[in-house]
Amino acid sequence: MLSKRGLYITRENNPDSIVGVKFESRVPEDNVTKEKWYTVKVDGTLEYVTTVNHVMTLKKKIRELRMDQYNGYTNVRVEMNYRTFFRMLEHPEVLEMIGNPNKELAILVAGLSKNTAASAKAQDVDRNQLLEWSDAAAVAWFKSAVGADEVKLHTAVVGVDKLDSTTKRYKTKKLNVFEEGVVLLRPTGNIGIIQPVQVIRPDKEYVYANFMNGWGIIEYFYDGRQKTQEWISEVSFLAVPTCPSDLHYLEVEEIASGTTTTRTKSA
Repeated sequence: MLSKRGLYITRENNPDSIVGVKFESRVPEDNVTKEKWYTVKVDGTLEYVTTVNHVMTLKKKIRELRMDQYNGYTNVRVEMNYRTFFRMLEHPEVLEMIGNPNKELAILVAGLSKNTAASAKAQDVDRNQLLEWSDAAAVAWFKSAVGADEVKLHTAVVGVDKLDSTTKRYKTKKLNVFEEGVVLLRPTGNIGIIQPVQVIRPDKEYVYANFMNGWGIIEYFYDGRQKTQEWISEVSFLAVPTCPSDLHYLEVEEIASGTTTTRTKSA
């Protein structure tokens, strides 16, 4: 719901149950900016767009939000997938900002201009810096560079079990909770509620118990002829944004044709 601006029930995230259901977050289309920062090629390598500077893009957008007296806000939180964050830091323009923050490098190399040599040296310096930095240090630099009040990197994954018709065993597919290639700018603090969904109650023919204040249910089935027991549990919640007009998105990633991903459609 947070990164995809909606919950979409598909075969990928709900393989053995209903599909085709959509819950929209109602984020205005004008709040979504598509600016390609890089392409993930078939072999997994990245091809960066050198005409953009991710940090400056975010810095300008955050300033716009702070200056907008009617639709903006003062305390800004930036959220993105962990992988997206470090892909952004490895962009040549960003590497140069970290490696040569005050434009002090002026390395002369035969056959290269002063600026070209300094740029290459700065990128080498920053690659080493990224290896030395902890994640917290990298986030601290980014937070200061873009002028954000908070930065959240999403690392969580979920497992979706699907029955293999051949082996008759369940296979687990891992999906990101927060979509890669998406950057969210939003107010700090609470931006929504978790709304529980009442599950359908069985009749007296079934043995069952409730949990989580009645929002969850555990059912028990016994087949006396086959001597088998089956336990099924169900609990449903829906994330509902309470201020969708204050959520601003940048979609920055392009996936090359033929590339496979493990993204979630329900994040």
